[in-house]
Amino acid sequence: MARKAPPKPKASARKPSPELGDDDRQIRYNARTGRPIRDNAGRKSLNPAYLDTTEVVDDEGLESESGSEDEEGVRKKHPKRKRTPSPPLPDVDTQPLYPEDVPSREPTPHPLDDEEASSINLTVNVPKGFSGPLVLKIDRDLLAHGQSEPPSKRQRLPSTRVNSSKPSTGNNISVAPRKASLRQRERFGSSTREDPTKKTFADLPAELRNQVYRLLFVTKDDVDFGRPTNFSRSGALLRTCKQIYNEGRSVLYSENKFAFIRNTRSRAPYWSSQDREIGYQDMRVFLNSIGPTNISLLRSISIMLTDASPSSTPYLDHEGRRFVRDEHIIYCFRQLSRHGKLKEIDLSFYGRKCLTRTDYRFLDALREIKADEVRLEPLERHWYPTKVDWAVKISLLDSMERSTKMYKKE
Repeated sequence: MARKAPPKPKASARKPSPELGDDDRQIRYNARTGRPIRDNAGRKSLNPAYLDTTEVVDDEGLESESGSEDEEGVRKKHPKRKRTPSPPLPDVDTQPLYPEDVPSREPTPHPLDDEEASSINLTVNVPKGFSGPLVLKIDRDLLAHGQSEPPSKRQRLPSTRVNSSKPSTGNNISVAPRKASLRQRERFGSSTREDPTKKTFADLPAELRNQVYRLLFVTKDDVDFGRPTNFSRSGALLRTCKQIYNEGRSVLYSENKFAFIRNTRSRAPYWSSQDREIGYQDMRVFLNSIGPTNISLLRSISIMLTDASPSSTPYLDHEGRRFVRDEHIIYCFRQLSRHGKLKEIDLSFYGRKCLTRTDYRFLDALREIKADEVRLEPLERHWYPTKVDWAVKISLLDSMERSTKMYKKE
C-alpha cells in the first residue's frame, strides 16, 4: 500500500503586528509589472518608536547635538525664538547742522602764551649769494586780529620783482621769482621767447617751410627697404614740435616712393638659436610703426613679391615658401586697404608657380587695395615677365583701380 504523506502543520493563530504583518503569508503580485507587492507598501508606520526616513525633517526641529543619545527616537523640537523689536528712532532735529557744530579732525592746538599770541613769526628763505631789497606786503587785517587764516582760505600775496642790481639797504631783500616752466607759460599765455624781435622757423611763410621740408625729407631715388642706403632723412626734425611734425610728415610720406622687396637675410631673436628669414617682416614693422594716419599719407609704393629661398627657410616645404602663403604680406595688404589712400602702386610677381585664381586668400586681400593707377608690369632689373595668369591680371586691374580718380594728373 502507498504511504500517505503526513499532513502539513497548521500555522498557529497569532495577532497581527506592525513588525510581522497579519497572518496572511501569501505573496501577491502586481498585475501590470509582475513584481511582488510588499504588505506595508504605501503605509505609514503606526509605531511611534520607529522614525520614517522619507519624511522631510526640518533642521530647526531637530534636537541639538548636546542632547543625550540614551533617549528614545522621539526628537524634541525647540520653539522658534521671537525677534526682539528694534528700538524706536529718535526725533529728527529740524535745525540744520552748521559747519561750526561739526567736530574738527585736526589735532587740538596747544594753548599759546600771551607773548606768542601777540607776535607773528615770518620765515624767509634767501638764496645763497643773493643781494637786493626784499619787500613783504602783509595784510593789516591779519595784524589786527593777531592770528592767521587757515591755509585753505589764505590768499597769495602778489610778488613784485625788484631790480637785483641795486644794493641791499637795511633788512629789505628782493627775491627774484623763479622762471616759469613751459607748461605754466602756455597756461597763462605768456610768451616763451627771450627776444620777441627774433624770427623762428614757425614764423617763416608756408612756402619757405615746404622748401626746407623737401630738401630734408624728399629723395630722388626710391626709399628701398631691400637696400636701405637713403634712409637718413633728418627725421629728428619731426620731434621738435607738433606743428613741424604735422607739416613735415605729409612731405616725407607723400612725396617719396617706397619700395618693398623680400629680405633674404636671416636673423633670430636673442632667446632663439635658429635663424629665420626676414622676408616681409620689415614692411610689416614699418607700417605698424608709422600708424594708420601716416599710412593714409602714402601715395606711391612698389612691391615685388618673390618666394623664399630653400637655403634660408629649411624649416618650410615648397608650398610654404610661396609668397601667397606669407602671413606678413597678407597683413600688410589689409593695412593698406583699410587706411591707405594710394595714388599709384606697382606690383610684380616672381614666384616658382604662376599666380592663379585658386589662390583665394591672397587675391582677396590684394583686391581690397584701391589706387588711381595700378601697374602689374615687371621691374626694370628683371628680364622675364611676371608669373600671373592673364585672367587674374585683368580681374585685379578692374577691382583695384578706382573708377573715380582721387588725385588730379599733374
